[in-house]
Amino acid sequence: MEPTAEAPSVIPEVSGSARATEPDDGTANAEPKKDIKGDNKPTTNSSPEAQGVSEDAKSSWTKVENALEVAEDADQARQEPPKAKAVGLDEVVPAGAKASMHLKSVELTQAEADGIGQIAGPALMLEIGIDNESKDELDLSRMEITAYVGKDLTPTNLLTDSRSVALPAAVKSGETVEGTYLFSVPNDEPGTVTIQFNSGNETEVQILVGEVKS
Repeated sequence: MEPTAEAPSVIPEVSGSARATEPDDGTANAEPKKDIKGDNKPTTNSSPEAQGVSEDAKSSWTKVENALEVAEDADQARQEPPKAKAVGLDEVVPAGAKASMHLKSVELTQAEADGIGQIAGPALMLEIGIDNESKDELDLSRMEITAYVGKDLTPTNLLTDSRSVALPAAVKSGETVEGTYLFSVPNDEPGTVTIQFNSGNETEVQILVGEVKS
């Protein structure tokens, strides 16, 4: 594996990213803003008391304020986090405070069609190690890892067969855990491979790049 010095400028969004556990997909449903009778209507910069709003209208005011907060959080969630400078596939990258991730192995293999919707064929198999040297438990419930092939960053799909092992949702202090993930590749010689890793605990997404040959 030969590391690539330059980080890819744009990495596309794909649906085949691996996770430790599936996050809760539930989102808050804001209630529509109700009309408030009277000349003094609340604004986003003043409290109901300051505006002389009736007691019956205060619950509606609170719901509208909460809806605005949820909308702001959703906008922030849609923004892509910054990406760290690309390093080689054999490098160790941060996964949190005094925690790290490394690729124990990156190899080409043949995926087995194990289960409904799964396909057999050329695959990239990643064995991932997470070390938690901190005094606290490491949360991996938001961890995501995605693979791309070629200089044009062609997305891959996550596969599952008998060798697949998901990382746990949390790593206790002083522990090391391992996981195995397979991603589909177009052929037996994908060439340049780009791995995008986000532990959910760092401000930057880690990028690992290198050549993989059979």
